[in-house]
Amino acid sequence: MTSDKIKVYTPDELAGVMKIGKTNAYKLMRASGFPSYKINNRLFVTDKALREWLVKMQGRNFKI
Repeated sequence: MTSDKIKVYTPDELAGVMKIGKTNAYKLMRASGFPSYKINNRLFVTDKALREWLVKMQGRNFKI
């Protein structure tokens, strides 16, 4: 049996995963083109969407 759990990151968790500050994680998650979503005013990004975005952005400069 496989697990269908979806891993999601909050801005604080994203900061740790990406080794950036919390302020930049919040800015990134609010930036146009970043695959985050909002539920009840809280920001999230799925692990899968983050990985796909990182591959797509490889070699590019992304200003926040």
